[in-house]
Amino acid sequence: MKKNSFYCILVCILFANIFETQSQNIQMGVRVGMNASWIGAAPENGSTNGVNLGFTGGAWVRIGFGEKDESGIYVQPELLYSTFGSKYILTSTSAFGTTERKSVVNFSNFELPILAGYKIMLGETSELRFYGGPVFGKTNLAKQIESITVITNAITPNTPPTQTSKNSDEINITDQVKGAYTAGLVGVGVNINKITIDFRFQKVFTNMYQNSTGQENRPAMIQLGVGYRIF
Repeated sequence: MKKNSFYCILVCILFANIFETQSQNIQMGVRVGMNASWIGAAPENGSTNGVNLGFTGGAWVRIGFGEKDESGIYVQPELLYSTFGSKYILTSTSAFGTTERKSVVNFSNFELPILAGYKIMLGETSELRFYGGPVFGKTNLAKQIESITVITNAITPNTPPTQTSKNSDEINITDQVKGAYTAGLVGVGVNINKITIDFRFQKVFTNMYQNSTGQENRPAMIQLGVGYRIF
């Protein structure tokens, strides 16, 4: 894990060194955000079933071509830590009560997006950015949580229902998933002084599980993040 992180940091440094002689328009910053992710087909009709909330955060280097106060092309490698997955809830009701079955899958990852974009100057200190590119990821931890919650109807009048949880189990499934994956990312961002706001969509092209085929095991997510430009 430490070795992979070192290589990702080294790539970011190399990008900065390669373009430093061609342009002095180099910026660096940090960002944090939230993921709303799912695995397989997107939930229909605005349903949140299947959607899991996760975290993303890390550092970025933005290398622009041309003057800082002009519109133009830029490249932006990033080093991120992210979590994503899915959460499905199935509820069934009988004369005895309600049973809720919950299945949660979480992936914890290191990611290296290599983005290219175009910025449009909106003023002296504000920019609008459009960008996209590949994402190279390494899964650090994967786990699956299965739980059943039973709410039993009252046996006698004026007695509240009884809630019990059972069969809750957390399983480490890291050895069942692929160690590396690739994804595609597109997004739009706004810079206001040193503050950045980004909205992104990311789709994983690799099946996350070993020996898996088809589309059902390829996560997708939308991301909303904020950042700060250090220099």
